[in-house]
Parts: sequence; structure tokens; C-alpha cells
Amino acid sequence: MVDLKTLEGIVAQTTINIANLSAQSVKTDAKIAKLSAEAKESRKETERILKEQNAEWEKRWERWSERQSAEWEKWTERRSAEWEKWTVEWEKRAVEWEKRSAELDKEVKRCLKIMGDVGITLGNFTERMIIPGIRQKMNELGYMFFSTSPNKKYLSRDGKTITEVDLLLENGNEVMAVEIKTNFNENDVKRHLRRLELLRKYESTTKFKDIILYAAIAGIKIDKSAREAALECGMYVIEIFEDQQKLEVISPEKESIGRW
Repeated sequence: MVDLKTLEGIVAQTTINIANLSAQSVKTDAKIAKLSAEAKESRKETERILKEQNAEWEKRWERWSERQSAEWEKWTERRSAEWEKWTVEWEKRAVEWEKRSAELDKEVKRCLKIMGDVGITLGNFTERMIIPGIRQKMNELGYMFFSTSPNKKYLSRDGKTITEVDLLLENGNEVMAVEIKTNFNENDVKRHLRRLELLRKYESTTKFKDIILYAAIAGIKIDKSAREAALECGMYVIEIFEDQQKLEVISPEKESIGRW
């Protein structure tokens, strides 16, 4: 059996241990409280930083949006002004073209009547009267050619003739080579194709580099085979009707329009 003195010693040691544990518990609670307070403070600091960053991003976004909006408004105003300017210009041109069209139609009819009465060949009549009519008709199809050059001859550097074009229509970005004859047959179409090839082959001399080249044939009598061959190649066919005193343009299919 344990004597009383030994039991009292055990009780005293247990009391001391309990007191130590209690002191450690107090210290632990203090550390936990301190850590909790630090964590709370850290969370507050983090929230403050995030709030400041969000506020900064919102300001930047607002400034960027305002700048983009201002630039868009300027761009829109500039485009609107340019469009208005072009609209006015096109309206003026439309009125001018309509006026010229009426004048040219009258002139063509008058000249065709003279041609029928006198029985002259196409030659000078074509150069002086039909050429303006052809340009007008092609412009009605949307080409807007402003320059016509009849009997255009192209020479090589050594002075040799590369080829000749009865009528060249130009607008700065596009040209159209028109072959004009009284009678047209299929061989004439083939010769015109060869002419187009030469114009493109010697583009540094003809100055057709980066220029779109179209083609057309015009005549009083155009064989069916010639008409079909020209349209199949993507050429426009311009028929001159003496009896009706008018020019009529037959266009190839839109997706088949030739570009040389």
C-alpha cells in the first residue's frame, strides 16, 4: 500500500503539472488570439489593396472607353463627311452623264442617218462619232471611263510596232481595248485576243502594269460565231444598228467578264 506521504507527493506533483498545463493553455490561447487578430488585419489589408486595385482598373477602363468613344466619334464624323462629299460628287456626275448621254444619243442617231444616206465606211465616222457613244454606253455599265484614245499605237524601244488599238477607254485603274470594224468574223475575234496578249506581255511599254485590262468588239455586222466567241472569251459586244440609229451593248456573264 502507498503511504500517506507518498500519496501527498503524487498529489502535489499532479497539481504542479496541472498548473503548468494551465499556464501553457493560457499562452496557447494568447498565441491563437494574436494569430487570429493578425489574420483579421491581413484580411482587411488584402481587401483594401484589392479595393484600390479595382478602383484603379475601373478608372483605367473608363479612361480607355472614353478615349475609344472619342476616336470612334471622330472616325464616324470623318467618314460621314467623306461620304456626303462623295454623294454630292456622284449626284453632280450623274446629272452630267445624263445630259451627255442625251446629247450623244442625238449625235449618234444623226451620224448614223448620214452614214445610211451617204453609204460611207465606218472609218472616220467611227473615230468622230461612234467612239464617244461607246464610252457613254460602257459608263452606263459602271466603268466610269473618262478618257478615250482612238487609233492607239504601241511601239517597242527599237521603234517597232507592238500592236494598235482602235479605241482605248481609260479611267486610271482600268482600260478597255475596243476593236471596231464594219464586219466582224471569228478570226477578227482571235486577232483581238492576240492583241490583248501583246498588250499584257509588253505591259512595261504599254504602261498596263497593275492596270485591269478589259476588251470589247464593235461593228455594224457581227457574225453569230464572232459574237459567241467574243462573249465566251469575256468580251463585250457592241452592235451598231443603222436602221434604229442606236448602239447596243451585249455583256458577257458577270462572272465571265474577261480580265487580261
